[in-house]
Amino acid sequence: MWSYSRWRRRRILANNRISERDWQAALARLPLLDRLSSEDHARLRELAVLFLHQKTFAGAGGLEVTENMRLIISLQACLPVLNLGLEWYRGWFSIIVYPGGFVPSHTYADDAGVVYTTEEP
Repeated sequence: MWSYSRWRRRRILANNRISERDWQAALARLPLLDRLSSEDHARLRELAVLFLHQKTFAGAGGLEVTENMRLIISLQACLPVLNLGLEWYRGWFSIIVYPGGFVPSHTYADDAGVVYTTEEP
C-alpha cells in the first residue's frame, strides 16, 4: 500500500546522503560508535540524514556551525533513539550550538516566598 510518509522518507534519504569521507571522519571523532554493528551503523546513518533534514542548526554567540559539526551533533542526538525513532524528537525544530559551556540562570521562590537564583549546567 502506498504511503506518503514512506515515499517522503525514501526521497529524503535518496537526495540527502552523507558522503563516505564525512561518515568515516565522524566515526573517527566518536569512538562511542565503535561497538555498534554494521546494521546499527546503517540505521544510525539513515536517522542522521533524516535528523539533518528536519532540524535547523544555529550558532550562538557568533559561532558558525559547520557541516561537520552538524553531522557530529546529529549522530549523538540519534544514538539514544536508534531503536525508538525520530518521533521522540517531534516538536524539536532547532538545535542551538554554544561556543563553550552553557550555564543557565534559574530563579525560583520557595514556600516562604524567598527568591533564589542559581546557575547550574
